[in-house]
Amino acid sequence: VVNAEPAAHAPWDLLKIDTDGFDGEVLAGALGTLRAQRPIVYFEWHPELIVRCGKEVGRAFEALRQADYGPLLWLHNTGEFSHRTPVIPPAEELAWWARLLRAHNRPRDPHFDIVAIPREQPALADLVCARLVYP
Repeated sequence: VVNAEPAAHAPWDLLKIDTDGFDGEVLAGALGTLRAQRPIVYFEWHPELIVRCGKEVGRAFEALRQADYGPLLWLHNTGEFSHRTPVIPPAEELAWWARLLRAHNRPRDPHFDIVAIPREQPALADLVCARLVYP
């Protein structure tokens, strides 16, 4: 497990992760930071790449659930807003989204970029949606 704990004096507003299949491992290693600092989390969910790396497809979501995150904002791999979920989806729903990605994003890069908001700050989801700019 990766230890991604910041220095005690450095508050985090945003945690951006793009580790090509290991995002769930980073989030699991950062549970203390997620619980203490409550940053917005931006990560890539690429089920096929996660499986190729030998990792669990739902690991990132389980870490976010343990850290009490949700809602989630889902962006297509083109940067366009896809949808919003008020809570961390259950495993069955994640499997459905993984199948959808495979079916509709071939041969392109089948992934979602996800913005996770701390549960106690749901208004941040509205703010992020209103100002969402993706290059």
